[in-house]
Amino acid sequence: MVTKDGWMTFRQRKTGGEVSIPFNRALPDFALGMRADLDLLKSAIAHAPRHMTWLVTTHGKPRSEKAFSS
Repeated sequence: MVTKDGWMTFRQRKTGGEVSIPFNRALPDFALGMRADLDLLKSAIAHAPRHMTWLVTTHGKPRSEKAFSS
């Protein structure tokens, strides 16, 4: 999930630890050609109702771990 603040968060399966990755930071050199893609992503996040979930069901709900692994 990506929050309106620009953080992607998820819980690791093996360790149970939470991982947070900032989307609002400078791009590394190898990704400079992806600036337009990042701008589109940031725009989508800004217009999302609460957060953005990457993998959803046909009903717009987040996929369960079991369904995803199947």
